[in-house]
Amino acid sequence: MKSRENKNGKSPIKMQIILADKRIQLSTGVFVNEDFWDAKKGKIKSRCDDADLKNAKLDAWADKYKKAYLYLLKTEDDFSIDQLKNKMFGEDVEVKTLIKLIYEHNLELEKMLGIDCTELTLQRFQKLKAVVHAFIRQRYHLNDFLLSNLSNVFLTHFDQYLKTEQKVGHNTSIKYQKKVMRVVNFAVNNGWMKQSPFLGYKVHEKPVKTEFLTEDELQRIENKVMKFERMEFIRKVFLFQCYTGLAYIDMVNFKPSNIIEMNGLKWLYTERTKTKIPVTVPLQEKALALLQEFPDGFPMISNQKTNEYLHEIAEICQIDKHLSTHVARRTFATLALTKGVSMESVSKMLGHTNITTTQESYARVVPSKILNEMRTAKFIKNGSETSVQ
Repeated sequence: MKSRENKNGKSPIKMQIILADKRIQLSTGVFVNEDFWDAKKGKIKSRCDDADLKNAKLDAWADKYKKAYLYLLKTEDDFSIDQLKNKMFGEDVEVKTLIKLIYEHNLELEKMLGIDCTELTLQRFQKLKAVVHAFIRQRYHLNDFLLSNLSNVFLTHFDQYLKTEQKVGHNTSIKYQKKVMRVVNFAVNNGWMKQSPFLGYKVHEKPVKTEFLTEDELQRIENKVMKFERMEFIRKVFLFQCYTGLAYIDMVNFKPSNIIEMNGLKWLYTERTKTKIPVTVPLQEKALALLQEFPDGFPMISNQKTNEYLHEIAEICQIDKHLSTHVARRTFATLALTKGVSMESVSKMLGHTNITTTQESYARVVPSKILNEMRTAKFIKNGSETSVQ
């Protein structure tokens, strides 16, 4: 295309490339008098003295474009105009895309496995890769997505996909989105992106009902012996969690060496797999009795299968709650709080990184605890049957 004339009355021929909604102009180094330019053919007219030489140069530019475009078309599902330009000039082109980025991020997680990363965290990011891949194929009909094309709209569409196609709840969708943001921040930290394209995008989890067992419900499970061996094992695992507050992954990693003796009592001494926070819990007699049955630790099955068995156990024990391994952990904390154990001590036994986490999770238990303390202090008559929920 022609541009402003130079002092010799000739205009530079520039090559314009348009890809999607972006365009760039490249200088060809060819100059020509406007009268000798054939705009329809994109050629210099033959009556120009050096038309053949100049047209050969323009053909070479067109050939560079075709080769670069075809190469990227064959090797990549998507690419940017800058990557096309770089390929034309013979530069190595590494197309940074989201699926590739998640893969590289997960490779780094693998290196930190057992140090700053747990097996569960790695599994969750590996699942993220599969879910994002499925989303990109369904929404954009691509196998990958350019980092340069990421925006808040991408996360909005991802949220819609998760809720409509994957059938996940609001908070689960938020967790997926946060993982995508974390992966993109990984790219920023490695200098592959100048800044996150998600700046200003806000996500908020909805408060959820904290499910836990009452003492009566816990006793129903304690008193009910299951007919089948596997169900009975899961019942005992669940009870041990209720007595100690251990999370599922901590049960998987539990070893007999985690039991220590101190001040004439046996204590559970371990480190939370998730946070690496030390946990020390004095063991109740019921917990010690279960340990005698499993002196070498608990041969755990998958969390998903465990929760399936717990659902059946809830039905058998006539408990109208969705039992899970995490309900056991909440039950331990709730019963401890209502029986007068301080929030600080419960927080330490749960292995929370700070007491705020405990307060936010168990704030609804506090009114019941206050009532018990007021009765103990005789500010309220013990005969009062008022209940606080």
